[in-house]
Amino acid sequence: MFFGSKPAQKSPSVEQRLEWDRPGRRTQPSRGRVDSWNLRLTPMLAGRYGGKVELNFEGKARLGINPNVAVLGDIEIRDDSNPPRMLQDRWEKVPEEVEGYASLSMDNDQPPRLDLTLYCTREMLKRITLAFTAGFSARAGVTVLDLDFGYPDDQGQDFWKTRWQSTTVQVLTWRVTAGAGPDEVG
Repeated sequence: MFFGSKPAQKSPSVEQRLEWDRPGRRTQPSRGRVDSWNLRLTPMLAGRYGGKVELNFEGKARLGINPNVAVLGDIEIRDDSNPPRMLQDRWEKVPEEVEGYASLSMDNDQPPRLDLTLYCTREMLKRITLAFTAGFSARAGVTVLDLDFGYPDDQGQDFWKTRWQSTTVQVLTWRVTAGAGPDEVG
């Protein structure tokens, strides 16, 4: 404990209505801004390339009418077990190719957070790392993440009204870009 600091107070319960602009669509677009990132290598003898490589990031994204939902994500190199076996427990029909998945984390006393896992090839990870570096190197630089969400199973027209909040959604496409300018994601 530091001298002169006040004890931490528990924040009041945060309620945020999460809605999409057009909930009747089959897919939903989202744009996010990356605020921080790091590249991590976990050495493993069993790994095909000698280890697991991940790019972890944090930021904010627009989810429908909500402009600043916290995002915690990672980008992993896709391995031979694609699609990941764990998705078989979450979806009835797992697609042959999976670009990523996302789920909403909603703790009672915290604002909602989008947890993302995105997949790429080893070659693409090099380009993505360059885009992240470029976005953070420029004086007014920004790194932007564009996503398209969908659902692999037949969920019906009302999926994007509320059910998406308690389901693992599929990332259909995604891309990272870097540039200079305002850090507006909306």
